[in-house]
Amino acid sequence: MLLRPERMLRFKIVIPSEYEYELLDSLASLGAIHLKPLSQGTRSRLPLLLQLIYENRIGVDEINIRDAYNLMVRVTRKDDALRIEMEEIYGEYERLNYYIELIEKLLDLNLSPIIFKTKSKKFKFKWYYVNKRYLEKLIPELKAADVSTKVVRLSSGDIILILVYQVEVSKTVSNIIDKYRLKPVELPDWMYTTTDFIFSSINRKMRELRRKTYEILSELANLLLSAYEYEYASRLQLLESSLNACEKIYSSIPLAEEILSNAFIIKISREILDRKDISYLKKIGVKEKILKIYEEILEKNIVNEEIYNKVKKICKVNESICIEIRNEIENIEKYRALKEIFQKYFVKIRDLNILRKKIGNIEISIFFGEKRYIENIEKELVEKKSIMEKIFLKENKVALIIAYEIFYRDEIEEMLNRYGMKRIDIPRYAYTNVDVAIR
Repeated sequence: MLLRPERMLRFKIVIPSEYEYELLDSLASLGAIHLKPLSQGTRSRLPLLLQLIYENRIGVDEINIRDAYNLMVRVTRKDDALRIEMEEIYGEYERLNYYIELIEKLLDLNLSPIIFKTKSKKFKFKWYYVNKRYLEKLIPELKAADVSTKVVRLSSGDIILILVYQVEVSKTVSNIIDKYRLKPVELPDWMYTTTDFIFSSINRKMRELRRKTYEILSELANLLLSAYEYEYASRLQLLESSLNACEKIYSSIPLAEEILSNAFIIKISREILDRKDISYLKKIGVKEKILKIYEEILEKNIVNEEIYNKVKKICKVNESICIEIRNEIENIEKYRALKEIFQKYFVKIRDLNILRKKIGNIEISIFFGEKRYIENIEKELVEKKSIMEKIFLKENKVALIIAYEIFYRDEIEEMLNRYGMKRIDIPRYAYTNVDVAIR
């Protein structure tokens, strides 16, 4: 009999970071559980030292300040606040190491810094920084003055000359020191004591520097991890947006094909109208009903509502295309009417600026529509103290040039719209040149 594997479930848990390890321990105690922290991917991008600190796998006493400083220099800018603070810590760390080396060198000579502050009636202990090139001349002169000397060389490159001499030769020694401009060694006051106390103080200061370094590295780890997680989330969001855009583009392909097809049809239609030749349509097998409509358009040289309705019945086009065609027909009718108005009326006046200037409270506008409503319009305009000039156009159309007080503008436009009259807006270029407007 075959054993069936146990059914496994996958789930996510979100908790405050301080409880992470307690939760992991509790879950691990349940048995066969595979744990995978969600932030593991971003956390592994941290430098090893920061990763150990973030996961609390390294203590304060294990921190190497020099390694921490090198890491800070590598991952931060010069003007970063954490780096500036770390540079101060590292400077103090270097000074303490300098003091440790110096004290150890003194211990090798059975000396302590306190001896250089101790006053004696017979002997004096002094120490000075000396340049390497002066040693060959300086030491013989001091020995000639009955001065005992010891040279201490430090890893930093500093050379310290320790002098032991009797009080009686102090003036001679001072003259030699002034001659070579030697600088005395100066240490903090807390170091002029016993060596045990000095090392105890240095260790205490080192622990404090490690503690501060640990806090800085912990803050740096959190900042970097937050930046990595933000970058990770931003990339996911960008990928999601890109995926949505691709899906939208893919779903829009049929609409794009339809728009392209309609644009192609419109372009062919315009070419046919311009050349007045429908032979191409006959070659590609267009229906006879549509060919007759094209012939009618070419013969009458006009596109009106009657033709529009015929096209709508025969052609199965979507509503948006129908609306566009209807608007185009209305524009054609408006501009054809406007041309007749210019030819019949405004050629006499010549100045069209009257249509865009207010004369006191009087405003002038042009409307276009069916002439069968003229009587009703005239009656209502009289009530609103308005003056109307009629220009009769082709196909039972009429243009109305109406002067009215601006207080009645909304009422007059509402009334004219009720009778199917449409406002004609004059193109900007037409205000200065009637002949250009007519063309």
